[in-house]
Amino acid sequence: MPHLPHRFRPGRFLLSPAIAFVALAPAGCNQGLTEVDRKASNLIAQRTEALGGDAIAPGFEHLTAVRTEADLIRHTPENTSRTPATRNPAAGDLTIARGDARTEVERLLRRYADAPEDAERFTLQETLKYAVTNAREYKTAKEELLLAALRLLIQRHQFGPRFFNEMSAAFTGDAEEGDYEIATRLINEFRVTQRLETGGQISARALVSATEQLRRRVGDRESQSASVILSADIPLLRGAGDVARESLISAEREMVYATRTFERFRQQFLFNIATDYFDLIRTQAQIENARRVLASRQALARETEALYASGRKPQFELSEARARVLSSENNLADQQDRAAVQLERFRIRLGMPPDHPYFLDTASSFDLPVPALDMSESVRRGLLYRLDLQTTRDRLEDARRGVANARNELLPDLNLSASMTLITDPGLRRGGLQFDDDEIDYTAGITFGLPLDREIERIGLRQATISLERAQRAIRNDEDNVELSIRSAMRDIQLALFSLQIQNESVRIIERRLTGLQLRRADVTTRTIIDAQDEYAAALDARDAAIRNVRVAIMRYLLETGQFRVDVNGQFIAPPGMEQLTPQEAKDLYEMGTSGERVSITPDSESESPVGTAPVVPQETEQPLDEEVRGKPAGESGQESP
Repeated sequence: MPHLPHRFRPGRFLLSPAIAFVALAPAGCNQGLTEVDRKASNLIAQRTEALGGDAIAPGFEHLTAVRTEADLIRHTPENTSRTPATRNPAAGDLTIARGDARTEVERLLRRYADAPEDAERFTLQETLKYAVTNAREYKTAKEELLLAALRLLIQRHQFGPRFFNEMSAAFTGDAEEGDYEIATRLINEFRVTQRLETGGQISARALVSATEQLRRRVGDRESQSASVILSADIPLLRGAGDVARESLISAEREMVYATRTFERFRQQFLFNIATDYFDLIRTQAQIENARRVLASRQALARETEALYASGRKPQFELSEARARVLSSENNLADQQDRAAVQLERFRIRLGMPPDHPYFLDTASSFDLPVPALDMSESVRRGLLYRLDLQTTRDRLEDARRGVANARNELLPDLNLSASMTLITDPGLRRGGLQFDDDEIDYTAGITFGLPLDREIERIGLRQATISLERAQRAIRNDEDNVELSIRSAMRDIQLALFSLQIQNESVRIIERRLTGLQLRRADVTTRTIIDAQDEYAAALDARDAAIRNVRVAIMRYLLETGQFRVDVNGQFIAPPGMEQLTPQEAKDLYEMGTSGERVSITPDSESESPVGTAPVVPQETEQPLDEEVRGKPAGESGQESP
């Protein structure tokens, strides 16, 4: 190898990399963050694709992009202050203007006016699409998945080659008999380390040392040397084998669990959004019923007033009719206020700006057919398909691995170490890279440590065995809970259908009663008609609640059995046989053999719809489940997991 130039300047040689690093640091930071995002997104896409079951890898467009160094958060007086600013004025510093009661009532009534013309119409499908794009809790769940991917990237990097470079400068002085020797020494060390998945690590170091005598009594003023050091430290007993890569194994498996958790959250979240949407539809129906009640009470009051004027009704009946009008007005305002609060809460959950005008399109519904309720088959599918249950089974294997790792900690230490050092010729003032084969040093050794103090490790082993027993119990507990939730979901469908038919029959009976009362209006007291109107309004509300319960129960059944699927826009992916009903099919389902037409509170004619028969409730079969489905990870039962 050639010598370095005669006028060697170690300061320039060693400081140049530092200057270049400082100059390129901002750009490297931004490019590094972009590369991290790319790697994490690719990792999430791979894990999601391996999950199957129409799982969708989320995007992370909502994350803030770092464009320049100025975009990075820095320390400021606001975030470094020991006492954060607090504003809590005294009562004397507060000012509240008095309002006018009449004005506030007018504002309340304007608040309940129809939606503005520019309001955006939201169907259920559009609501779900908006939620997966803007909802805060959905973004938080996506970030949890991203954090799991970043933790895995850290562990993978730990087991890859890692590069380091360190530069140091030192000044030394030596006084002897009043004479001083002053020197400056610059050292540059470049090293590469690699952790081994079987335990231990290997490393290579390149060390360059340059010394310049600022003041020397005799001899040369400059010297330079270099050395290369190869070393390895490998455990043979304790810390050897799979236990050495426990952090990597754990991170890889946690990434799979995080993918399952997000997919399960996505299904649960969209089910909850749909449930809230159906609740709002029911609330809107209650408001419409309250308006119809108010209109009928006003008509009844006018009719009673005419009968009173003709002397056919007493004063107290007129007073009662007018009082019921006021009560209905108050009830309508109360219903509208609760609906407004419910809408605002729904807006917040969707992540919608407070000034964004919108209203729910209740005319466009989302209805699914009633599934065949086979108890044994439904439970079998739930135990096989539920992603959270698959994770519980896999965590049992994690607990078993934890016991094996804890046992490894009880072994004695037996470590093998070796190193080789290659240096330049010490006889040369400027060694450059001319290594001397005669100056190679070898070192090899083995270290044995008796396991004299393993008390903490024995305690750790006991902790690991307890965790294993808890994991075994958790599987059975989660399986029982899944089975219970599936049975409950099936009963909810049965009960909702039965309740719907009962409420339809109740509506039909009260309609006929109101028709009869109207025909005998002159002989019937006002209170009797009012009571019948109240019963009819309550029956309509109960029927709307039953329709809501049928919709929710069917979707919950799919969710609990692990058969709920949604696409990237949050739209429901129907399994074969569960395609969305047509409007006519939905009408046939919800009318359950009745006319399904809401009559006036004081009808003019009778409803001649036939009385429907009670639905057939399937019997719950208690057939034992296959043992290969219970207590084993999905995929080991002869069925493929989604």
